[in-house]
Amino acid sequence: MLSIIIVNLVWKKLKSLLKKEKMDDSLKIIQNEDGSFTMDWDPKDPNWKWLNKLTSKEIEIIMEQAIRDYENE
Repeated sequence: MLSIIIVNLVWKKLKSLLKKEKMDDSLKIIQNEDGSFTMDWDPKDPNWKWLNKLTSKEIEIIMEQAIRDYENE
């Protein structure tokens, strides 16, 4: 259940960034030249500090799912 909530939160941010909407928080998702994505945030930001507890693999899974969902929308 928690993973679904996490995916939804990150998905909303990713979708916003892909649509070029500006959001005033520290989460930054950048598409690299090779097509991969980099995600960065302020570890003290109350909106995103829960990401500090995730492993790189968990973040990668969230990002992959968000991208799949975006492509299927």
